[in-house]
Amino acid sequence: MFQEVPSWFILFYVLFLPFVSLLYYIFLHRKEINILRHIKIDTSFIFLLIIPPAGTVILSVLVLNFLLYQLPPVNIITYFVISGFLTIIMAKKSRVFRCSKEIPIQIGRLEFIICHEGPVNAWYDRSKKKIYISSKILTFVNRKELEAIWFHEEGHKISKYSGLFTMLFFVFWIWFASTIIATDIVLYILNLGYEVRLSLLMIAIPLAASYSLMVTLWNWLNEHMADLHSVKEVGAFPIISALSKIYMYAEMENRGISSYAIRPPPGVNIRNLNMRKHSFWYIIWILFKESIKNAYDIFSYKIPLPETHPPLELRIRKILTESS
Repeated sequence: MFQEVPSWFILFYVLFLPFVSLLYYIFLHRKEINILRHIKIDTSFIFLLIIPPAGTVILSVLVLNFLLYQLPPVNIITYFVISGFLTIIMAKKSRVFRCSKEIPIQIGRLEFIICHEGPVNAWYDRSKKKIYISSKILTFVNRKELEAIWFHEEGHKISKYSGLFTMLFFVFWIWFASTIIATDIVLYILNLGYEVRLSLLMIAIPLAASYSLMVTLWNWLNEHMADLHSVKEVGAFPIISALSKIYMYAEMENRGISSYAIRPPPGVNIRNLNMRKHSFWYIIWILFKESIKNAYDIFSYKIPLPETHPPLELRIRKILTESS
């Protein structure tokens, strides 16, 4: 019976991937979208996203219980100790932006905190109710681009459900990842053989990939909606230019090149942009790669947190679609 279980989870992922991809494809290429009649976009997507996470958590609990019923009591205790420890470690090592110095500043109507020695990024801290902008960003953006970034973060601030659902997705993802890793460790300690561990792998990967799709879609939609709030306030060109620079400088920093080392910042000729319309199959491929990578990271014992930002070209595509 145990060997037959994985096929259900694989089928679930195979069906769920095109469903999520279709939602994102429609959202990306249409100006206005109402999934359900007379229901706004935020509400409809939230409604659609509530059901799969609940089902995923229930399925993972059922799988876990099925495995635990086969273990001696002492090993069940070992499992809970390992799982709890991993949950704490993953939560502490999650994406928390740290600053060597925080300086509050006001430029015109923009109030924010300058984060020194932080990442090339900007974010809204819900616990402090403050917008943070990296000091590195201030070295390569002009005033209009700074406003665009600030209004993007304000978009996160005013989003009614963004913070709550992002936190829930994060908590469930950390819990799920620690559960799978802990179960794998206990099975290894018990030396039950590769057949049992392989069955766990074939259950966990499609299950984790499915949940990763939900978290990724939710995060990407949040970023798109914040982009559109910025477009509404200052227009399309400033946010496109700012995003292009941030992505480029962040990539350089990842390669060990300091953003402070480049003067002057390169110009972004956004008025000549001719973004192609991404096909449905391209969207499936992007989401497939992202979800499988996140699932694989669990068994690599990394910190498997889904990417929070969509690729730059997709963000620009959505902005241009709304601005056309």
